[in-house]
Amino acid sequence: MKVLVLPDHTSDVNMIVFNNSLLASASRDRTIRLLDLQKHSTRSTLTGHRDNISFIGFVPEATATRERAPSFALSSHDATLVSCCDDGSIRLWDTRSSDITEILTGLEESVVAWDATVGCRVVAAAARDGTVCMWNRDMRKSRRPNCVIL
Repeated sequence: MKVLVLPDHTSDVNMIVFNNSLLASASRDRTIRLLDLQKHSTRSTLTGHRDNISFIGFVPEATATRERAPSFALSSHDATLVSCCDDGSIRLWDTRSSDITEILTGLEESVVAWDATVGCRVVAAAARDGTVCMWNRDMRKSRRPNCVIL
């Protein structure tokens, strides 16, 4: 068994998650490190959060063919990484380019739970103050998606 050492964070690691070829680690140092599991090396360091990153997760994109109903699969080629911050913001990342594709705002407290539909079309999150917010990203074609407080 080979032991892999995670990339150095400068503070506590809050969470780690896998997809088929990446390990992502989120830290109190406000960064996310992406580790390429096949090459055993750091692929990139994601920056942009202004506070502690509390949760991360990969969300697969939907795929469809004429022969069958839509399905999904996790891979480094079709997954979005979602990160939640103590400032109430949620960032969606393209793991291929390491770019932020969208910043969702509307919560005023730390994010304590989140979920998303396949393809991240709808994202929901709960804040420490009990607020639950939902963003319908299909609306982004006409305007920036707004948080709907539930």
